[in-house]
Amino acid sequence: MINRSYNRKRIIRKWNKIKYKIMGLIGLFFLNVRYGFFKTFLICIFIVNQIILIYDFTNFCGNKNSIEEVTSKNLVIFLIVIIITAIIGYIIRYEYFRYTIKVKNYSKKQKLRLKENINLSDEYLASGYKIKIFNKGLEKNYTNIYDEYYVMSKEINRKLQNPNCSISVKAAFPFVINDELRTFVPRIMYSNFKSNRYMHNGKLLKQNQSLLLNAENELDVMNKTISKVGYYIGQCTNEIVFKQFSNNRKISKVFDGKELLVDDSNVLHELEDSKCANFLGASTLLFTVDNKILIAKQGSYSKSNPNRYAPTGSGSVEWRKDYKEIATSNLCEIITHAMDRELREEWNLPDKKSLKIITILIGYVRLIERGGKPDYFGISFTPRTFKELLNLSNNGTFISNREDGFQSEDYFILSFDDDSDMIKKLKNFCDEKKEKNELSIQLHIIVEIMSQMEEDKILNKYLEDLRRN
Repeated sequence: MINRSYNRKRIIRKWNKIKYKIMGLIGLFFLNVRYGFFKTFLICIFIVNQIILIYDFTNFCGNKNSIEEVTSKNLVIFLIVIIITAIIGYIIRYEYFRYTIKVKNYSKKQKLRLKENINLSDEYLASGYKIKIFNKGLEKNYTNIYDEYYVMSKEINRKLQNPNCSISVKAAFPFVINDELRTFVPRIMYSNFKSNRYMHNGKLLKQNQSLLLNAENELDVMNKTISKVGYYIGQCTNEIVFKQFSNNRKISKVFDGKELLVDDSNVLHELEDSKCANFLGASTLLFTVDNKILIAKQGSYSKSNPNRYAPTGSGSVEWRKDYKEIATSNLCEIITHAMDRELREEWNLPDKKSLKIITILIGYVRLIERGGKPDYFGISFTPRTFKELLNLSNNGTFISNREDGFQSEDYFILSFDDDSDMIKKLKNFCDEKKEKNELSIQLHIIVEIMSQMEEDKILNKYLEDLRRN
């Protein structure tokens, strides 16, 4: 019975791998159509159209048939030729840029040197932002080589922790990738598809302005805009800041990815000036009424943090599910909705009608490792016990077929006695997993924010309010 269950899961995991690869290649095709290939496609259609018109005219003159009969007879041929031309043109363009564009990753020391020299703008410094380090504890002689950097402001987080916080946003035009980067898309995505990671070109939400304090030392919540952006665009912008690109047909370097991260003075680009996709991340940590915290472990096929422990729910803010469908202009509500959705999807839990979960926003950072991408963090509470959650999950398991490969069954249930004991045990867990390189930066950050809330003597109040609600 155990072997049968294991074989079934292995088949599901392989199927998920094939499914997401096919979906990814289809998404890449349309991405190429949008960025540069469309013009080539139109030219091919025009040429094929002229050839068939000449062929039709020859038949009409030779056979004395009507133009309508000849055209209708060749309509199917016309469509078939267009499809074949499109596929051939796509393959030629894809393979051309795949082989002519050469990618060189930064060495570990180059990457470290760049991160160590990053500065923040005066506006960021005035709003309390600081560059912080997630020390992974790897390679004792060169510990800092693997450190991950991020930007966070305690003052901004305190404003976000206000239950009445509201950030007004409105939709702007969809994000369009920079012309200089378009030719790199086939080469970048080819490398991504070679790996055993699941990817889907979902439509996500991009933040266009930074979170800053105004002259009254309050959070500037007005005139913020958001845009729709594809996940693949993030792979071709945020994820290439530590890469260099060159053309095999040219001697000089074509592009250095650090230009997407910092300016000539090594100052981190503010979101207003960034040319990256900057799609929003959302993570939350769930604790139950019987004092248990559900800590997820990412699967081996996950693109982010494979085989590492992560917050209960962690993912990206989706354009349709988290913005369009809930019809709100409050960014805080959009983000907490995304946290709740990710938590339910990843843990195979039912909808809000069957299971109540309360989520609050507690913090915000920008991840240097991912091109300065903005990420938000929250904590969630459910008036259910752990066993009740397990019974409520579909098929009595926390890992659905859809999430198999993204999520691992080696999740961890952290038990605590009271709220003061909770932070202590979370820190101990993080320290233990960090030494083994099994801790995600998202879980590290969320525990750091909660520790700061405890120092500010507001964490207990927030947890009590969650339970009361």
